[in-house]
Amino acid sequence: MKKNLQIFLISFLLVGLSETIINQVFLKPSYDSLASLWRSKDELGAYAPIFLGIYLVFASSFSYIFYLFRDNMDSIKGLKLGLALGFLSRFWYAYTNFIVLPISFGLALGWFVFGLIELGVIGLACGYFAERQNLRNRETIRG
Repeated sequence: MKKNLQIFLISFLLVGLSETIINQVFLKPSYDSLASLWRSKDELGAYAPIFLGIYLVFASSFSYIFYLFRDNMDSIKGLKLGLALGFLSRFWYAYTNFIVLPISFGLALGWFVFGLIELGVIGLACGYFAERQNLRNRETIRG
C-alpha cells in the first residue's frame, strides 16, 4: 500500500511539473499564435483548479496500471510501460485534435512527442523507484 501511494505521488508531481514545462515553455509559441482559438487568460485561470483533478485522475490511473505490472518492475520496464501508455494516449489525443481543431501539424506533433517523452519519464522514474524498493526489500529479507 505504501509503495502504491508513493508511485501515485511521484506520478502526480511529475505530470504536474512536466505539463507546466511542456505547455508554458515548449509549446507556448504555438499557443500564442492560435490565441483566438483558446480561452482568455482570465477565463483559463478560473478553470485552472480543474487541472489538479485531471492530474489526480491521471496519477490514480497510472498507479493502478503500474500496480498491475509491478512484479519484477525495474527502470526499463517502467520506461516501456510509460512509452506504451504515452504512445496510446498521446498519439490519439494529438492527431484527433489535429483533425478536429484548426491547429498546426507542428502543435499536434509537439503534443505527441512531448507527451510520449513525458509518460516515458514518469514510467522510468516510477520503475526506478520500484526497483530500488525491491532491492531494499531483498536485502532486508537476506538481512
